[in-house]
Amino acid sequence: MFLRHAVPLGGEVSRHMASRALDYLLRYSETVTILGTACSAIFQAGEARLGGTALATVALTALTDGNAWLRYCPIALEFGRYLMTQQSKDGRFFSLYRRDGTADLAFDSLYYPGEAVLALSLLGEKTGERLYREAALNGATYLARKYATLATELIPHDHWFLLAVEHLDSGETVPREIVRSAARVAHAMIASAFCTENGRFVFWGEDARLCPAACRAEGLGATVRLLHRWGFRRQAYEFHQWLERTISFCLTCQITEEHWRLNPTWEMCDGSFVRDHASSVIRMDYVQHAINAIAGLLEARQCLDVRI
Repeated sequence: MFLRHAVPLGGEVSRHMASRALDYLLRYSETVTILGTACSAIFQAGEARLGGTALATVALTALTDGNAWLRYCPIALEFGRYLMTQQSKDGRFFSLYRRDGTADLAFDSLYYPGEAVLALSLLGEKTGERLYREAALNGATYLARKYATLATELIPHDHWFLLAVEHLDSGETVPREIVRSAARVAHAMIASAFCTENGRFVFWGEDARLCPAACRAEGLGATVRLLHRWGFRRQAYEFHQWLERTISFCLTCQITEEHWRLNPTWEMCDGSFVRDHASSVIRMDYVQHAINAIAGLLEARQCLDVRI
């Protein structure tokens, strides 16, 4: 998702860097045959985790340039076939596949299924092939029904599910039960948020870390766009207010000129994000989620016609 925003904004330099990163990632790709289907997946130490191949597919579909897509299209389709081999008829995804041909049915990742739904939805949009969208819709329906049975405090804060549903709905309208479930996931998020006394900032976890807040902001932004599209403007504005306050907190973790004036070694990190207010740790996933969350806020403001 980071590539979808960073590549267009950064121009040719970002596009070149993205291609280099993808080429490195694809070194871990291996071809396998599963149930008679030839496909490829991202392997490490003999295991293919669903989320790794799903996010690789998301990254590949982000390269919208014609020549780049022609280059990466074959491996993206092989990844898509792999994702579909890991899905049962009821829409459930299996999270872990081993090179020896066995799947770990006991390991059920919280985030991998939503990532797979998003990847298949993007692949369907990119190729125009209905089978990818149908697989994505089947996966989203399974998750929606699963979350519908849970009490609010037990619903996972699955931002990937929210991102996937919003993207699915942007192409063709999804069933109402999926939208209703997405709204419940977003409600579960804000029900467990920590709000500062002045109400300006929102974060998750008593240690006020960037990544949990940024991930939930990604999901809230997707929910705002989804509900606005469905005509639920009051609910969309409600989630937008929580999104604004969450991003306000995220920006307090960003390295700015004020920081590197005190510590010159941070100048090369200008614009990146640290883990929390008490940390100097910077990781790529912190930056990735924060950028995507901020981009989602800008898209939410645009669809609601909110003035800055």
